[in-house]
Amino acid sequence: MPRSKVVLEFVRGRGCVRVSDVAEAFGISRPSAARHLRKLRDAGFLRMYALGPVAYYCIGQFMESMAKHPLWGRFIEAVRRRADGRPLASIRLSKLLRAVGIEPVAVNLMTAAQLLRQMFSRCERRGKTQVCLK
Repeated sequence: MPRSKVVLEFVRGRGCVRVSDVAEAFGISRPSAARHLRKLRDAGFLRMYALGPVAYYCIGQFMESMAKHPLWGRFIEAVRRRADGRPLASIRLSKLLRAVGIEPVAVNLMTAAQLLRQMFSRCERRGKTQVCLK
């Protein structure tokens, strides 16, 4: 469990992580990273959220945790500033992504769109995973 403690501290610092983030940061395989994250989730330290095809392991509630993420935290803050009193449909995702330094490729657009849906709607729980699609 010592490595899992280090992984937990890594997640605390970033808010939310993907399996690939942990594997890259610690120089371990993805299955090994997934095993550590699963142990921490099963022990109740982390929550797993599925955002489309990507699973994020977070400490606490999803949006609060994602707001700490180095990349998506800037996006969430920009959305909050732009959406203040404006309809969500008036936000241009590609322009907003560029404004916070994210190249608007298809995967980023999809993740950004799903983050927006999650910010303004409810998610459903499926077992130990919270799925945000609507």
